[in-house]
Amino acid sequence: MLSVVSPLLSTLRVVAALLDLLFPPRCASCGSGAWPLCPHCARQVAVVTPPGCERCGRPWEEPLQSCADCPPRSIDAARAPFVYEGPVARAIRALKFSGWRALAPSLAGAMVESFRVHPVDGFAPDAVAWVPLSRRRRGARGFDQAEILAALVAGRVGLENLPLLSRIRETPAQATRTGRERRGTLRGA
Repeated sequence: MLSVVSPLLSTLRVVAALLDLLFPPRCASCGSGAWPLCPHCARQVAVVTPPGCERCGRPWEEPLQSCADCPPRSIDAARAPFVYEGPVARAIRALKFSGWRALAPSLAGAMVESFRVHPVDGFAPDAVAWVPLSRRRRGARGFDQAEILAALVAGRVGLENLPLLSRIRETPAQATRTGRERRGTLRGA
């Protein structure tokens, strides 16, 4: 079986390289320029760096224990590499809703780096997990972007990627909801 798979993988790599040559990857935000973000869009990215909220990592002018944007108390801490706005928001929507899975390695790398730049005191993870999509959404998209990101992050930090959570009920789309509304609709899901 291995003797069949190896030539197939080589052929797929050649086809992918040829496609990249004929149709070069473009900026995931504006559609022109370099991949994953062109220099113009990259300059607009708000990278999350200290000082900030100790609990959720949100940038502030000075360190805080917690802030109004923190997740529910059941979550000890959270980190994100970027503020969700502008080019980053467009790139993430392209991954989620347009199937641009090629963005996942860049986003996973940024996620890993955000923990190095803004660590959580006493945080030593045993595994990586994700909040799964509903069956209906996964079926419509053909993949679960959170699962893909979790697998890439786990591989980069040398941890197991475990399906520790399951979605037990459908929830309405969250894209246009505020943080408070999202928490309300996700309660018990």
